[in-house]
Amino acid sequence: VVVFRNFFVYAGNDINFDASGYFWQVANSVFFCFGQLYEKWNVSRTKDQTATGIASIKAALTMPVVLVLAPFYGELEMLPRLASLSSGYLFLAVLTGVGAIGMGVIYMTLCKMASATATTVAGNFNKVSSIIVGSIVFSSKL
Repeated sequence: VVVFRNFFVYAGNDINFDASGYFWQVANSVFFCFGQLYEKWNVSRTKDQTATGIASIKAALTMPVVLVLAPFYGELEMLPRLASLSSGYLFLAVLTGVGAIGMGVIYMTLCKMASATATTVAGNFNKVSSIIVGSIVFSSKL
């Protein structure tokens, strides 16, 4: 309730207010919270899978989506440009992948043992920390 009240206070004072932007932000937040609760409900019912197993299945299920969307958005044409990246950037890209896998396992472990609220807060903290670290590593503005 406090979050939604503050949302309307902030929106009312936003000098660049855009109703469609706020609509999609609300929709994203609702779907995110619903997804977190649904995932928590499913993970807590699962008795035959470990957190690592669930994280692996989730990662594997994203691959068909990536394989369909990558050509659609022109990502495949960018693959030759990987050869021109410095070894430092390639190392950071691999490290990002390893970190994503590790965070997936940690997140699924948290889902199995913590409340839905704690899981949602951790999921949001994950996003915020990734944005901050990414902006520092890649020298971009927030």
